[in-house]
Amino acid sequence: MSYKVIWEIEIHATSHLDAARKALAIQRDPNSIATVFDVTNAKDVRKVIDLQEEHENQVPALPANHRSVG
Repeated sequence: MSYKVIWEIEIHATSHLDAARKALAIQRDPNSIATVFDVTNAKDVRKVIDLQEEHENQVPALPANHRSVG
């Protein structure tokens, strides 16, 4: 099945190219919170997917006796 995925952001830039480059940098930043996408399937069913929320829900909690190193 095919999906249409949209990620939208408002960026202040000096040109179309500058805006595209800034958006790409945001997407590639590992610390970016730009993780929300509108996803629509071929039957026009649309869902908003937040990958950060999904990631946080999948990360197991540290054991109570866990100690940080450093």
